[in-house]
Amino acid sequence: MRKVNYLQGGLLLASAIILNGCITLFAPRYQKATIVSGTPGAIVKLNSDSTASVDSIRPRLDKYKQLYGVTVEKDGYKTGNYCLGLPKMGPSAAIGILDAGWIVVPFMLYGDLNSAKARRFEHRQQLPELLPISYRKKNEKYLQIGKINIDSTGLGTRTFNSLKYYQKYIAERLPEEDNFEFEEESYSLENSTFSYAVYQSLKRMNYIDTEHNAVGNAGGSFTLNAHVKRISFCHVLSRYSGPMDKTKVVKNQAFSVRSVVQWKICDYNDEVLDSVVTEETSDLFVYNPVENNSSAGKCLDKALNDNLEYALIEVQRHLESKNLLTGGEKKDTTAEIEIPVPAATTNIADVKNAAVMIKVGDYLGSGAVLTADGYIVTSYSLIKDADKITVVFNDSSKVDAKLVRRSGLTDMALLKVEKTGLHPIAFSQDTDPEIGADATVVGGSRSQEMGIGLSKGILSGVRKSGSVRILQTDASLNPASIGAPLVNQDRKVLGIVSDKLMGHGVEGIGFAVLSTDVFSSLRLKYKK
Repeated sequence: MRKVNYLQGGLLLASAIILNGCITLFAPRYQKATIVSGTPGAIVKLNSDSTASVDSIRPRLDKYKQLYGVTVEKDGYKTGNYCLGLPKMGPSAAIGILDAGWIVVPFMLYGDLNSAKARRFEHRQQLPELLPISYRKKNEKYLQIGKINIDSTGLGTRTFNSLKYYQKYIAERLPEEDNFEFEEESYSLENSTFSYAVYQSLKRMNYIDTEHNAVGNAGGSFTLNAHVKRISFCHVLSRYSGPMDKTKVVKNQAFSVRSVVQWKICDYNDEVLDSVVTEETSDLFVYNPVENNSSAGKCLDKALNDNLEYALIEVQRHLESKNLLTGGEKKDTTAEIEIPVPAATTNIADVKNAAVMIKVGDYLGSGAVLTADGYIVTSYSLIKDADKITVVFNDSSKVDAKLVRRSGLTDMALLKVEKTGLHPIAFSQDTDPEIGADATVVGGSRSQEMGIGLSKGILSGVRKSGSVRILQTDASLNPASIGAPLVNQDRKVLGIVSDKLMGHGVEGIGFAVLSTDVFSSLRLKYKK
């Protein structure tokens, strides 16, 4: 009887080994699956072979690829990017588990059940609904990128051995207390990388102003400053093995980005109007190492762009809920400063005496004397964040100045020095200056020793930057021309050269803010 039992046991062992081996030997490598969009009318596309159709596709999937990327697109919606994996065991795997119930062969069972062929894709993959996206309306502000601050202590990476573990992770909140080690050698996140990703997302939503590149869009745009508190790069690996011939197995990978970002919305005066914190997770992007023009870095770039697109959609909704995109400007209630009308400037020497050089650290700029008792107008960008402002007069005397008021709308600033007996110059109150008339920039030279210089040209045009009128001239400008007066034939100031506008300029063309807009933005008024 014992011999029979030994014989039966041997047969059972042999059967278990044979049946477990059948898992990888006879299980199918290819499988058809139906992939259905959650948004009617959307185009569903399998990224690996460009299979595409409306509403759904039924491609033939190779289990050895393990991870497949699917893209769903429709006008008016954010593009969705999804990852299909091998979450379920196939029938042959079930046979292996049944065998294990009779006799334990864990080392063989693990090898078979860990095979990609022992798994199967879901026969029907129902994808989520796409996220509606609204583009900028004509009456809304543009958005531009401001300061980017990335907290290096909040950078991290997480690696997941399967899609299942990743999906479990993203179902939970991003833990604030965890610290991850960021592998800088594999992917470098810099301010410029982040800024470019924000720019691309804003451009897709039509919030980047492409019509006013030369002169900007004063008052027509808000600035987004971002503080990246936390950003985690998620890396999903292919879990399963293949046949003895390892060259048939494609070790696809997938990447996503999770972030916590505080956004500050600022007006043209750099005043914070509102702030909002976004916590977003990008879609999954599949990286296939055997494809041409493909790299893990490019895949991470796509995930970062996608993450920020989700974040900016949330920022947009926040701004719309508070009606900031169609308004948001605070009414200026600053009291007007009344100043006397200066005497007419009769000669070029008086014009040069009415211009000053302004020294901020190692930088030189210019300004125009507004009153005999020490008011001076210049470009705000020149003296912004300055610890000390020094005014150098045409006679080489120097006096420290204080900022009285500023306007981010026009990039103008009003300074005050404790000095009397100055030579002011009149600001023209003409709102429609003559095109083609002579115009001269009176301002600083490249070095302080060279003093105040003149650069002649003509008034070649009048443009609009939002609500601000901009004068265009062909007079030659240099970096020290920032804040300099542009003077007409009557020796009156037509406008003040702006640093922001110079930054947008084209070689051979200079820009200045119209004098009447300088006055209104700084709340100045001549006494009657």
